[in-house]
Amino acid sequence: MYKILVTEPLPGSAVDELSRKYEVTVGERGTFNTEQNLIESIGEYDALLSLLMNPVSRRVLEAGPRLKIVANCAVGYNNIDVEAARQLGIRVANTPGVLTDATADLAFALILSVTRHLPDAEAHLRAGKFDEWMPKGFLGLELSGARLGIVGLGRIGKAVAQRAQAFGMEIGYFNRKP
Repeated sequence: MYKILVTEPLPGSAVDELSRKYEVTVGERGTFNTEQNLIESIGEYDALLSLLMNPVSRRVLEAGPRLKIVANCAVGYNNIDVEAARQLGIRVANTPGVLTDATADLAFALILSVTRHLPDAEAHLRAGKFDEWMPKGFLGLELSGARLGIVGLGRIGKAVAQRAQAFGMEIGYFNRKP
């Protein structure tokens, strides 16, 4: 049976699904954020499911003679020495769409927070200053009809644009490709 090292606890059912077919070990938060800890542990595993903060260097890959794949639970793979993996015959995978909606949601939450003065309004409320409706209090910017500029219209940029359009915003963008 293949053995998989998952460097951190993950949300959702991925670990449960993997455990149905493979022997899975899940590291505690932060355990594998150093190269040395990965080197000391990787030797007995056939697969590594890493996160962006786990340094999967040439030394780590060479310490894992059984490794067949490193799958990064992240959009990128900057933490993996891809060239060393290629030379060692280890496949590398990532999850490019895993955070698109979550990131777009957070970006739009920040837009709403800033334009509607939500931090100030919350502080006012928590300080016990709210006593009645204030017609001029914390009005902010009306999003409908406002123009949103987006730099980079990739997966996340498009997802933010969809949310902005739902609020009636105009979209302007800059992208490397038209």
